Formats: sequence, C-alpha cells, structure tokens
Amino acid sequence: MGRSIKKHRSSAAARGVAVVAIPVLAAVSACGSLGTSAAQNPPVSAASTSPAAGANTAASLPITQAAACSDGTGSLAGYYAPRIQAMIAQAAAAWVVSPPADSGSGVPAQPGLHFVLRSVTTTSWSTDYPTVDYTIPPVAALAPQPSPTDTSFDADVHTWTGEQSAWQQSAAQATGAAATLARDIHNFQVARNTNSAIYSCIAAADSQLGSPAGPATRLAVISDMQNNEPVVGLHLAGATVLVVGICPNNVSAACPQRFAAARQFLIKNGASSVQIVSADAVTPQTFLSFWRS
Repeated sequence: MGRSIKKHRSSAAARGVAVVAIPVLAAVSACGSLGTSAAQNPPVSAASTSPAAGANTAASLPITQAAACSDGTGSLAGYYAPRIQAMIAQAAAAWVVSPPADSGSGVPAQPGLHFVLRSVTTTSWSTDYPTVDYTIPPVAALAPQPSPTDTSFDADVHTWTGEQSAWQQSAAQATGAAATLARDIHNFQVARNTNSAIYSCIAAADSQLGSPAGPATRLAVISDMQNNEPVVGLHLAGATVLVVGICPNNVSAACPQRFAAARQFLIKNGASSVQIVSADAVTPQTFLSFWRS
C-alpha cells in the first residue's frame, strides 16, 4: 500500500486542468439540506495507491469519484477547516457498510470511493502542495448460500464457501482502506495565511481525480467563496458541486448574494447542478449522502 498523502510535481496548468464535481441536488439555499439525485455512478477505473480490491471484486464495479477543496485562508475563522475535515473523515470511515453477522443470506455489492482532498491556496492550481488521494476498493456481492434442498448442494456449497472466503478478504481490505483514508483526511494540513484561488482548487481537484466528466463525479468546496486570484482551468463539463458555505458574522448580509453568484459562475463554467448548504448545518451524513446520491 502506498502513501495516500502525495506531493505532486507536475503542473496542473500544463496538464489542462479541468473541474469535477458530485451529483447533488437542484435546490439552492444558504442553509439548504441534502436531497437525492437520479444520477448513477457508472463503472470507472481510478488510479490509486490503495490495496487491490481482491479476487472477489469485478473490475466493472463502480468507483465513486469525489473530491473536496478546503478553504482555510485568512478571511475565515480558523476552526471551520479542522471541524469540517473531521466530518469528512467520519464520512469516509462510514463509506464501507459493516457486513452482516451471518452472510448466508447474501451481501449486496459495495461501490468503491476514490477521494481527493486539496487545500485552497494562492496558487491552488499548482501541484506542489500535498494532497490526500486514496481509493477505497469496491466489494463484489456475495450470493446467498445454496439451499440444502438443491440437487447440486454438495458441489455448490463448496463453491460458495470459497466465494465467501474471497468476499471476506475483499471486505476486510475495503474496511482497512476506509480507515486509512479517514486518518489521512483527519491529519491533512489546510493552508493558512494565503490568498484564495477557490475556483482553481476545484479545477485542480477534478484534474487529479482523472475521471470522466459528468454528474457522476462529485466535488465539494468548503469556503466563503471570496475568490481573489485568477481562475485557472475551470471546465466542469457536467459535474455536480456542493458548496459548504462559510459565512462570517461580519459579512453575513452579503453571503446570500455571494453564494448565488458563485452558483451562477459554476453553472456558467459547466456544472450540471450546484447545491449550497451552510457550514454551520453540515454533518458527516451530509457528505456521505452527497457521495452516495
């Protein structure tokens, strides 16, 4: 297993940075709540330093592509970034559903999760700042145990026992990967005392995911959306965005207008939909539901 916190060397601008997002809700409000989305996660492959998914995981199983940009720059209270980071870490840990005590009735497949976390900086498009980039492998479904009344039970139960063993190994790998991702998200250091190239961070996160464009890729940005640097490479191509809006008390009157303008800008640059929720209202379930929707 490789390290999941990386320091990239190549230039995002040179790679043609594009932006990716996450299937989200159509409703937009400064303090809205997450809803559901009809978008599905198509089977995709993702580069990862995570462990292999195991013999019981088919290559065609879906891997959700998700990323987040965390804004810890000087215009924001310092407690927001670590508090919301902790929530994202909890959501990552909860991505893998605990298997039932008795797997004899069968277990449904679980999708994988390729997750990228970047920090908003003065040069967010740069690949020189460390990031989290890790994949929780998918786990294939386990069929129900054969019935003793089946005429081929003796042969079938031996086959099923082997499949159960492979499934258990695959599930254990996914659980361990989820714990690793949660740890790395929790330990990630968000940049402070920089300018805010917010939209360039979104673009760079999409480029780092390296996934096909479209609403099945999910990107969240935790910020007050006060961008004060040139925008580099923002081409969303149908992605969905979740804006976790931070609204300091001293500028609260201007927040609704600023967040509405951010939504318009993201839509103009290719987002299929944008949801805005208050940073004071989010929970780990907000992010988990957003990834799964």
